[in-house]
Amino acid sequence: THSRCLNSLRTGTTVHAEVGADGTLMSLTYAPGKDTLATIDRSPDGFKASESRLTLTPHTVLKSGTIRSSLFAAADSAGVADGIAIQMAEVFGGDIDFHRDLRKGDRFSVIYEVLYSDGRAVRAGRLLGAEFVNAGKSYRAVWYAGADGSKGGYYTPDGKNLRKAFLRSPLEFSRVTSGFGLRMHPIMQQWRAHSGGDYAATAGTRIRAVGERWV
Repeated sequence: THSRCLNSLRTGTTVHAEVGADGTLMSLTYAPGKDTLATIDRSPDGFKASESRLTLTPHTVLKSGTIRSSLFAAADSAGVADGIAIQMAEVFGGDIDFHRDLRKGDRFSVIYEVLYSDGRAVRAGRLLGAEFVNAGKSYRAVWYAGADGSKGGYYTPDGKNLRKAFLRSPLEFSRVTSGFGLRMHPIMQQWRAHSGGDYAATAGTRIRAVGERWV
């Protein structure tokens, strides 16, 4: 059973470990799903796994960061979860290509939910609002859920829908830490300036159509 639980671990999942005074692992807990808590406890017969339903309480968090090398590096420095960085990249994906357009000194501020259970942060929730300053130009987004229960979306402060017909990048955004700056040229084998990021990803990364097909 605990093998099945461990197989549900995904990149970005926060795992809490409890250890004894001698450093012996006593238990692991993490959230494999939106409202499920997985627990692996030490027992006299070895480790045993169990799952339970979570009652999650949202807390609002405000954080900001500055780009030095990549979005994820800046998010790590600011203590912002990868999931929030990805949501931000998706929201502004019609205006900014986060693989190629980032510049050193770009900055962001985000308001988002962190979901708690029994006083412990379980995972990041929804991005509620964001501002991203890219090459001196400011982009802003606010989440609106819809008072009539309709599907929500992100809008500019003046009410413009941020869902664009075209995306700036054909790759689904994922953790890529290499960006602009000096790098070893892969062909020339010399250190040269690199003004953007390459379209590179691990096998299995989904490729998106940047716009609808025209007939």
